[in-house]
Amino acid sequence: MIDRIYDPADNGVYRAGFARIQGAYDRAVRELFAALGEFGIDPLGFVRDVTPS
Repeated sequence: MIDRIYDPADNGVYRAGFARIQGAYDRAVRELFAALGEFGIDPLGFVRDVTPS
């Protein structure tokens, strides 16, 4: 499970932040957002499917 999170999410942040060309940045951001989406988090950091209490 940790590998599914670490590589695309954590490393994706670094790849996007240190990208030297636009294409590398775009690819890293797409992979990062896709990884966050798998865990129910939208790109802005809000959790989807919140259940009212």
